[in-house]
Amino acid sequence: MVSLRAPECAATPTVGACQRLVALCLVSTGWLAHTEAHSDTLIDIRPVTPPRMEERKIQQPTMAWIISESAPDHCARVRHKDGHVSRKESCVYWIVRESRCVMVTRASTSHSELGHLTLACIRKDTP
Repeated sequence: MVSLRAPECAATPTVGACQRLVALCLVSTGWLAHTEAHSDTLIDIRPVTPPRMEERKIQQPTMAWIISESAPDHCARVRHKDGHVSRKESCVYWIVRESRCVMVTRASTSHSELGHLTLACIRKDTP
């Protein structure tokens, strides 16, 4: 048997207050269950497998990391590069002959975002 008594109800003298609290909890839970989930594009917890060596366009890159509040603009302005990929709040560009990847992010980013940028550079494609 499931009890619908909230812990706060033990100290509450009126049954009506407890019933309203329980009803509010049930309605809130139902509302949350039917709302559409929106994921943060900076947080991606899916497992990742590194590309095989033959799939890599840059085999063993040297990585650099630059902080810029306008990261995609920064990558677009860099002249001496072989390509770049821009994301919402970050970007990466590469220089193949130097086997170098340069990630550009805001001051606050996620491990997931850094992973996407690294893979995009190694593959020289979109993340």
